[in-house]
Amino acid sequence: MNIRTGAKTKVALLALALALILPTAAHGQTQAGQPQTTETVSLPEVKTSVIVSQNGESKALILKGGDKYEVKWQNSLENEYLSNVVTDEQGIMYVTGADGFLYRLDQEGKLLGKSDLWMYWAHYLEMGRDGLLYVIWDNTLEYEWEAPGYVIVVDKTGKELRAIEFPYMLSRSYRDFDVASNGTFFLLTDQGVTAVDKEGNVRWSNKEILSTVPLQEGALFPSVHSIDWVESKRTLVVGLDGRTFIGLDEAGKIRWKREGLDWGDQYYSSDGIVYVLGEKGLHFFNAADGKDIAEAPVDHDILSKLGIPNDGTGGYYIPLSNNTIGKIDRTGKVLWSYHTPEGETGFVSWERFSDAEGNLYFADYGGNLYGLDKDGKERFILVRNDPEFVFSKVWPGKNGAVLMTADGMGIISIQQKRN
Repeated sequence: MNIRTGAKTKVALLALALALILPTAAHGQTQAGQPQTTETVSLPEVKTSVIVSQNGESKALILKGGDKYEVKWQNSLENEYLSNVVTDEQGIMYVTGADGFLYRLDQEGKLLGKSDLWMYWAHYLEMGRDGLLYVIWDNTLEYEWEAPGYVIVVDKTGKELRAIEFPYMLSRSYRDFDVASNGTFFLLTDQGVTAVDKEGNVRWSNKEILSTVPLQEGALFPSVHSIDWVESKRTLVVGLDGRTFIGLDEAGKIRWKREGLDWGDQYYSSDGIVYVLGEKGLHFFNAADGKDIAEAPVDHDILSKLGIPNDGTGGYYIPLSNNTIGKIDRTGKVLWSYHTPEGETGFVSWERFSDAEGNLYFADYGGNLYGLDKDGKERFILVRNDPEFVFSKVWPGKNGAVLMTADGMGIISIQQKRN
């Protein structure tokens, strides 16, 4: 297996492993009354200029709702595979390609510059609190070939500052890496949850809270699924199996442990409140001690800043099952559910966001992109229907743009047409 094939296999393996442990909610059976199921509508179809390779052939994607929406731009960067995209405060986007380059683009998709990092594959990017870029080159699969992992630190001009080698770096969900404002970063190694200072020196490792499960291709699936540094509380919150959380102090010692929590996505406020959104609704706990908090700010601006998908009026968007996404209230009651149209491939991913009007945008693992209004009605669907696993990311751009990156497509921007 070559490096590039192995990297894509790794993404698929990790996604499969996650799918096996994630709960599939049966809200309609557990909540009082039946939630509203939104109906699909017949949207006008327009063939776009977006070309992807599928089964060895070029395919132009269809945009349902193309009478009101359009693909504003596409930039493949001449790479079949790209990493996730991170954006700085000025709106400049950064992404790595399978060719080993770091690319910088503006919000219109214009290339501002590129730097050769001499890497293999498009590795995960993180924007640190210190304003630097971190390229995470883990060797979850490659370890059996005795290939090391790396963290490569790069400034915003693309200049490499240092490359730190690790004999074995683990990664489960690409949420298992974080950076403090002083440049200390936290990751998973075979020694456990590990803290490394900005000079590359290991400060501490905690192996007590890490276990692994063997997967195919020689990979080890770690029990840790998330690592989040809470600057204001000087606490590292480590998530295990989605239901257990452990707080570590600055020396890597266990400060607190919470078990039996409802599964959900975690969002961290600057003042140390952890927002958990899942099938039981929205609830909170304190990162300093792990104890529940009865109430926390839930106005639209704060929720949107944290990245919590919401409608602005007390509704929250979560996946309900493999092919269904819905809106719930604070208690977890399903207000409506939307089932992806029959014949469209791929499970609903956890990639989703909402805009200022409360509209919802999400992708699936077939490479399709959906836009719904706050009532669950379709606004547009970019149809790809790839039979293979497609790794996609979606995020908001400026002026209402919906940005997406996906295998074999590069980066695209979809916007509402202006009269």
